[in-house]
Amino acid sequence: MAMIAIKCPQCGADIQLDDSREFGFCNYCGTKVMQDIVLLCLSTFFSSYSIL
Repeated sequence: MAMIAIKCPQCGADIQLDDSREFGFCNYCGTKVMQDIVLLCLSTFFSSYSIL
């Protein structure tokens, strides 16, 4: 079980998502965060950089 560190899209708080679950919740504002969306955003972000 690994944890994914992200920011809440609603309030900006730090969130630790368990990679074995499909979603998690922000402890501060209660926003539901879907893991597949987070992983898609991360892969899109990193693929925009080319490493030489």
